[in-house]
Formats: sequence, C-alpha cells, structure tokens
Amino acid sequence: MSNRTGLWLYAVTRPSDDLDGLAITGMRGQPVCLRDVGDLVAIATVLDLDAAPAADLGTALNDLPTLEPIARAHHAVITVVARMGATLPARLATVFSDHDSLDTLLAERRYQLHAALDHVAGRTEWGIKVYPRATAADAADSADDGSATGAGARYLQRRRAELDAGRRAAARTAATAQTIYRVLARHSQQAQQNLVGRVPRAEVPVLNGAFLVDDRDVGVFLGAVDGLRHSNPEVRVDITGPWPAYSFAELNLAQTDLHLDQAELNPEPAELSLERTEPSRGAAAGLGADRAAL
Repeated sequence: MSNRTGLWLYAVTRPSDDLDGLAITGMRGQPVCLRDVGDLVAIATVLDLDAAPAADLGTALNDLPTLEPIARAHHAVITVVARMGATLPARLATVFSDHDSLDTLLAERRYQLHAALDHVAGRTEWGIKVYPRATAADAADSADDGSATGAGARYLQRRRAELDAGRRAAARTAATAQTIYRVLARHSQQAQQNLVGRVPRAEVPVLNGAFLVDDRDVGVFLGAVDGLRHSNPEVRVDITGPWPAYSFAELNLAQTDLHLDQAELNPEPAELSLERTEPSRGAAAGLGADRAAL
C-alpha cells in the first residue's frame, strides 16, 4: 500500500520572473515547487503524509522542540519568496490532500487573495516589544525605607506601601507602552497589539505590537523607535524585523479532509527563535521552479 501524499502550502503570491528561477528546498529537504492557479502562484512541497513531520502534526506541533525546526523551515521558504514580491504566508501546517482541493480553494478566494496581496505589496512587518526596566517587585523593594522587618501594624503598613508602589510603577509602564504603540502606529500602514505570552515574570512584555510599514517609510519608523527609546529610559524597547506580513496577511485556509488542528499553530517568528537563514539551494536537476511536479 502506497503512502499518502499531500501539499504543504508555504505561501501564495503572484507570477514573476524571479519565481521562475526559484531553486530551494523546504520541509524535510524536499523541493519547493510552484503551482499556477490562474493569476496566482501557490508555493508548496509534496510531502509523504505518513512520515514525520506530517504524520503526527497534532502532537508534534504542540511540542516546542519539535515545532521549532518545522516552523524554521516553513518561515525560511516564505522569507525567500517575500523578497521577490507581495506574499501571503500560509498558516503553519496548511496541508492539502490533493491538487484539486488547493486549486479550488484558491480559485474561490481569488479576489480576496489579490486584495490581500495589494495590501502588503511594498510593505513589511516589524515587531515591537516593550519591557519594564524594573519589575513591579523591584519597585516595591525600592519603597522599603531599609528598616528591619517588624510585626503587626508596622509590618502591614510597610507591605501596603510596597504594593502601592508596585501598582503605580506598573501603571506608569503600561501607560508608556501605550504611548509608544500610538506613536509607532502613526508611522505604519496598520498596527495591532498581540497577546503577551506566558513567560517568566521578569520577561513579560507590557506591549507586544506588530506594525505593517511601507518600505519607503522604514527609515522614519526606525528613527521613531530610536527616539522613543531615548525619551523613555524606564522601559526597554526591542524591535524585530523586517518580516513577511504574518500578522496582516497570513492565510488561514480551511483544511481538506486531513483534520489537522490549527487552533494553537500560530506562533510568532521571534518567539520561535527563527534564524535569518535561507533554505537550502537545490543543486540537483529537478529542484528548480518545478511546476510539473505539482
């Protein structure tokens, strides 16, 4: 009995001369191929669905050590394609059971996909995270007048002062973060605040923002980030990018009879520590822009 095969989708883009010379590998070292669907191009790999990592996606993609190399390979292909023109990244583990299911879905959403491509053309995503220089606990400790810990009313009074100081520090930091978000949003085409991850207390950002920035405005945007860093020394402002427009154009295409759970499969690139490396270039014959293979 032969193994099942499926199409692992990386992205959707438009035809271009650059794509015709694409010669890279993706998941499991398999060739990245192009499939023309009208005036759209699907970037995909044919995978054996009974072999890792496709065989146990439901389990593997909820395990960070297993997830990272999968996400890294997926992201590397998207990054290369995005350099060639407007690109819509596919959500991690978007797998189609056959060519017809992919063709049908892209044809049905043709106008929606072109509108999304227009929106991200000439733009990239930048990530901003804001962290307090001192945690609320640190602020509370600074409220201590250095007297020895006492008992009863004296102790309770000191604890109330510590808690109040911590709350005030947290409120100031949150307000600063929102000011930073509003300023940077004015220098972007679109902005959104993402949920803060559940990480150790000292590393929790008070802002996790994504900004879609026009390529012509990147210098202004980065200048604004530097200015905000200097004017708000009480917080640390971290920036990542440029990224493909994951937060503003990521495809969430329905699965076709594979029943893969994607509910938790949308990690941020930075959280997965993705390396800025390109996928392997195909040296052997057949690794070029292979449309026939799909």
